[in-house]
Amino acid sequence: MVTLMGDNICEADINVRVPSVKGHHSSGLMRTTIQPDNCWKLQQLQDAGNYLSQALTQVNKRLDMGAFASGQQCILLLNNLISALSNGRGCMVIPKRKTIDDLRRSINVKALNPPLAPEVAVSFYVHATKLVFALYHVSTPSHKHRLEITDRFQAEVSVPWFSDVIVMFTAALQQCQQLKDKVSVFAQYRDAPPDTLVPRTDKQQAKGTNTKQEVIIV
Repeated sequence: MVTLMGDNICEADINVRVPSVKGHHSSGLMRTTIQPDNCWKLQQLQDAGNYLSQALTQVNKRLDMGAFASGQQCILLLNNLISALSNGRGCMVIPKRKTIDDLRRSINVKALNPPLAPEVAVSFYVHATKLVFALYHVSTPSHKHRLEITDRFQAEVSVPWFSDVIVMFTAALQQCQQLKDKVSVFAQYRDAPPDTLVPRTDKQQAKGTNTKQEVIIV
């Protein structure tokens, strides 16, 4: 059972049967909890929110500056927005890989009560529309100096509002890219003579091609 509030897992009851976990029940049943007074923070969601806030800040700052002086200024803003929105979406769609040592050193493990056994590491992370819980049982072979994963357990659940967030990030990205493409076309004609920017109608083109000329023979 997991309770998610914003970017925090504020409550969880974790029960997993793993091979011979020291300090826990002899049957290998590991139990730990997360309580509301000490939450597990989902950094991916916080990062996604920070990138969105960055994009909004750039828009508001640009609005305070008044109208754009050139197409290039508009394109520069759109590039910054596309970068921020893309990074924000990526935070949710592509979780960062972490080593077992990273998981064991994470400040989030302090939220678990009782603490985990030394040979166990856990992780909560976002993968697109799903919240994933992963548990790793590790060991250190006598002939090696690094940890090896001997067992891995995983559970996942779909979170509807994750899908909504990804859809909105995607829609915003598409709008920015389409606007950038249109502005880029007009920016190409910035230094062109004014008369070259006025499209000729079909009648004007026909008149131009059918005009008769008088030829005087001397």
